[in-house]
Amino acid sequence: MAALIAFVPLVSGCEDPVPRVATTAGPSGVEAAVLAQRFAPQVWLAEGDDNFPMAATDFVTRSALRFDHGDLCDDPEPVAEGVEPKRLGEDGGYRHRAYPVPVGTQTPSCDHEAGIEYDTTDDVPAVRSSQGFYLDLDDDARSGDSTLGAPAYWERHEDGSGLVAFVYWFFYGYNDYNNKHEGDWERVAVQVRGEQPVAVTFWKHEEPTCTVDWADLDVDDGHPTVLAAKGAHGSYPTAGMFNHPGGVDITTKGRLWRAWSQVRAADAEPWWGYRGMWGEAGMKNFRGPRGPYPGREQEGVFTTRECARTTLPEGFAGDWETREPVRQVPVGPAGDYYMRLTIRENGQHEVAYSSDFDNPAPAFACSGTLSLIRMTTTTLTMRELITRTDAGNCVTEGDVVLTRTRDDLQWQYTGGSIRGDAYLVRRPG
Repeated sequence: MAALIAFVPLVSGCEDPVPRVATTAGPSGVEAAVLAQRFAPQVWLAEGDDNFPMAATDFVTRSALRFDHGDLCDDPEPVAEGVEPKRLGEDGGYRHRAYPVPVGTQTPSCDHEAGIEYDTTDDVPAVRSSQGFYLDLDDDARSGDSTLGAPAYWERHEDGSGLVAFVYWFFYGYNDYNNKHEGDWERVAVQVRGEQPVAVTFWKHEEPTCTVDWADLDVDDGHPTVLAAKGAHGSYPTAGMFNHPGGVDITTKGRLWRAWSQVRAADAEPWWGYRGMWGEAGMKNFRGPRGPYPGREQEGVFTTRECARTTLPEGFAGDWETREPVRQVPVGPAGDYYMRLTIRENGQHEVAYSSDFDNPAPAFACSGTLSLIRMTTTTLTMRELITRTDAGNCVTEGDVVLTRTRDDLQWQYTGGSIRGDAYLVRRPG
C-alpha cells in the first residue's frame, strides 16, 4: 500500500486444518514401483534456467568428501577423493573424527584423536553452526544434465488410514537463487488411495506444504505437471510469480523434463544410507541440504492445506484503476493518491500507486506485485509486495482483499493499525 510510513508485517495464508504429521518411508517393492512409475510427474523447468537436474550418483562420484567442524578448527584436507557411492552409504564406510566441543570459553582443541569418530551414516551433532560430512562437487559439474535424462527418486509413505503417498525427489547440481549453493533436493508427493490418485503435495521454500486436488491439476497421460521455480527449483502446480518469506519464485514453461521416464526407488540407490550434506557452496556454514536417507521424517506429506491458485474466478482478470482517491486511515503524509491494478490469469499480478499518474514527477509513486493467498467465486485474498519506490515512502508488505461487484472491484487493505479501501473500475482500452 502506498503513502504510508509504518511497516505492515506479512500475513500468512490459511492454517493447515489438521496437524502435519511426520512420516517416514517404508520399503519399496514391485507393486509400489508400478504405481510410482504410473504417477511420476513431468517437470517444466523455467525459461532461462540452465541449472539442470542430475543423477545423485553422478554428483557423488564427481565430489570430494569433506568434514565441516562448525568453524571450530580448520580442516583443509578432504576425507576422501573419488568418492564411492556404495561406500558412502554403508555403515562404517567413510569415517572421520570431530574436534572436541569447547566447554564455556575454553579454546577448542584441534586434536582429532580427542574427538568422537563418526561415519557417513551417522547423525553428527551440530556445533555452533554446522558440523558433519559434506560433498564438495567439482564446479564444472554444477550445471547438471542438459539432456534432461536425469532420474527422479521415489519413496512410499503411509498415513495409517489407507492413504499412501509417493514422494518424488528431484536433484539439481546447483541452486542459483538468494542462497546460492551446490546440491538442491526438491520434492512433491502424489497421494493415492488404492490405485486412484487423489492429490499432489507441494514443497516450497520457507512455507508449509500444500496440496492440490488431482481433478484440479494439469495431468498428461496420468503424470501430473509440476513447474520448478527459476534458480531455486521449488515446486508449484502453475506458472506465475509466488511471494514467500525469502523472496519471489517465478515459474514458466521453458524446457520439459519427463521425470517419469526414469524413476528409481531411493532405498535401492548405492548412496541411500548417507546422512551428510550435499554441497559445498553457500552462505557461511551452509553446506547444502540433506537428501533422502533411511528413517528421515517428512512433515506434511499428507497435508490438506490448499495451495494458492492462479486460475481466477470470472470477472477479475484485466486492468483496473481508481477514479477517486484511496481512503486511508490514518491519513498518510503524502495526502491523496490513486492506484492501478493488473490481474492476469498467469499469476503475474501488478499494483501501482501514485499521487498523479499523468505527472512525470509525482510527489510519490511506487509499484509491486500481488500473489494469491486464497479465493472464492467473488473474492481474492492477495499478498502485496512493493518492489519499486520512485518517490516518497511506501509500505513494503500488506494484505489485500478484492471483492467483485456488478461493475467494479472493492479494494480493502489491512495491516496492523492501517486500513484502506477504494473502488476500482476497468481502465479504458
